[in-house]
Amino acid sequence: MLTDDEIETLITIIQYNGYEEEVMKWETYDHHQSAPYAVLDPDSKAYCQLQIIWMYLVLSIGDYGTSPRFGWITNMEVFRRFIDKLKEEYDLREVEE
Repeated sequence: MLTDDEIETLITIIQYNGYEEEVMKWETYDHHQSAPYAVLDPDSKAYCQLQIIWMYLVLSIGDYGTSPRFGWITNMEVFRRFIDKLKEEYDLREVEE
């Protein structure tokens, strides 16, 4: 389970590294899909960093079978809360700029 503090921590990491737009694309994630970051170049810095964020989410609110790198989210309610909060904070920052 992800607490509100853990969600805030993840969002801060995402914002600091400039991955808000990429992670917000995960909104359309369906648990029957592969990890959403997997479409990126596996040698890129973004791939590696987003993989860590994904693994944290999987280990907190998902299941990973044999590998947390490509696990899936099972608690979609908490996942949606995470994505909604990220979008809310992104929208607020855009308005302030």
